[in-house]
Amino acid sequence: MKEIEYQKKYIKKLVDTATEFLTDEYRDSGTIVFKAPTGSGKTYMVSQAMTQMVKDNPTIAFAFIWISVNKLHEQSLNSLSCYFEDERLLECLENKEINNNTIEQNEIMFINWESINKENSLFRVDNELNWNLQTIVENTKDEGRTIVLLIDESRRNAKTDKSKDLIDIIYPRLVIEITATPKSSLGSLIDIPLREVIQEGMIKKEIQINNAKHDSINNNNDLLWAALRKRKQLQTAYQSLGKNINPLLLVQIPNKKAKAGIQPEDEIIGILSDREITTHNGKLALWLSEDKRNKEDVESPASPVEVLIFKEAIALGWDCPRASILFLQREWNNERFEFNIQTLGRIMRMPEQKHYDEKPELNIGYVYSASNAFTIVEDLAKDYVSEQKIGEV
Repeated sequence: MKEIEYQKKYIKKLVDTATEFLTDEYRDSGTIVFKAPTGSGKTYMVSQAMTQMVKDNPTIAFAFIWISVNKLHEQSLNSLSCYFEDERLLECLENKEINNNTIEQNEIMFINWESINKENSLFRVDNELNWNLQTIVENTKDEGRTIVLLIDESRRNAKTDKSKDLIDIIYPRLVIEITATPKSSLGSLIDIPLREVIQEGMIKKEIQINNAKHDSINNNNDLLWAALRKRKQLQTAYQSLGKNINPLLLVQIPNKKAKAGIQPEDEIIGILSDREITTHNGKLALWLSEDKRNKEDVESPASPVEVLIFKEAIALGWDCPRASILFLQREWNNERFEFNIQTLGRIMRMPEQKHYDEKPELNIGYVYSASNAFTIVEDLAKDYVSEQKIGEV
């Protein structure tokens, strides 16, 4: 990671705020909401803050629990393991790797939220091995350790009644909620402004939403062709700078039931095939629940994959800095679509964590949509997203 001023500043602020809560004898518990835009390096910042918290508080025996949604806990575990590799002060473990039903000092237990959010889940109920969340928490506290709970993407999983019950079971000394889009919450807010992240070149300078202007192009074929032309333009721009970066076009498919046996991605695959972009020649990747092809190395800057078709499942926590364009099918017309920082975050990152002044088009993320039924929600700066009408193509 390069030295980034705002990261150093907010790591210190997170450590200082955490230490204030942890050393306040009049508080039983406290909450910090760490609001960090997509692409700002929030997982890295939290990892460095955890390390510094341990160093700054040698009299506290820390035990950490990290909860994430979907498969994000695995990604977080792998990322933090890499960040901790040099000092090895903290150790990352999945819940099934915990020894003696106890989180040892300076261990981080990673949990998938869905695996514990059901009342009948194995990790929630009593069993012969006495292996469950409540027992592990009780054993850890009996050993005199201070539990810090980190909730990744807390907007999605920290406010339901069941989730609050789980937090009550853990009853940590400190909760750190990590999110780009917090809901209103009690606690101390640490807010990293989007503009600071842009200033450092970590994310693109703006997002441009391109809508169809004429009915004659208000269809998937013409709009997708416009998006493919933009992808080629960006590829040429990278090549002119001597960069081996192949920009990626993302096609987000609605979560709809198939009609007459036709899946919503079939039309797109057919259009791309006519442009010689297929899974067979390696230029098309699929990341669908029932069909995954060519996705193994798609995040690599020089990957031959030009287009990735996906549904909402990968939109959270997926990091692919070469992704530059998002295409939404016309089928989104029939339902409201929110452009928030999580959705647009897939095309916000800069592949080399810097802007290209010589080629300003590379500093923009592009959305192509036939739908006007979208909302730009408040978690995005109003001047960060612009709209542009497309004429005949």
